[in-house]
Amino acid sequence: MPLRVRISEPGLLATLIDAFLRNECVAQRVADDACVVVHVHAHDAREARQEVAFFLRAWQMLHPHAGDVRLR
Repeated sequence: MPLRVRISEPGLLATLIDAFLRNECVAQRVADDACVVVHVHAHDAREARQEVAFFLRAWQMLHPHAGDVRLR
């Protein structure tokens, strides 16, 4: 299930996408401030959403200047 991630600091979107790719997710830019992510190892949509949300929280801790990052 594809999940959309929007970031308030578009200059960091490429860094976020690279982090997803390094962590065995598929991620693609779909706008200046957004990407679509697929967690390929998740068993269902609920697990995918939980794992991506957890990943985003960890990524934000490493990039506090990233501003608002939202999972849709």
